[in-house]
Amino acid sequence: LEKLLERLDALEQAEDNDESSLMEAKTLAEMEAKIKAHPGAMRAMSAAGIAPREFARCLLALLQASLIEGFSEGKADLKNLPAGANPENVKFVRQHKAELEAMQKAMSGKK
Repeated sequence: LEKLLERLDALEQAEDNDESSLMEAKTLAEMEAKIKAHPGAMRAMSAAGIAPREFARCLLALLQASLIEGFSEGKADLKNLPAGANPENVKFVRQHKAELEAMQKAMSGKK
């Protein structure tokens, strides 16, 4: 049992390192390469029919829209967003706030 718990801890640590590594990428190409290096992520994306580069683009779009929505406390004027921001992405985050928060909570392991 002790060995299994140690192995579980090691796997969780490796998973945490993989996630932070992805967010440390400086370019879209670096993000894509880090995703491609993660076998579990590649299996999941392959099963869903999503390319690693497209997944990285989605992550960045979601991050940008979430930051805009969060910093504006849900009051961002969709007609007057920063250059390069897609109002449809901000609208998506606004409309799916509860689901996104639930997913984030589930991924962090918090109840």
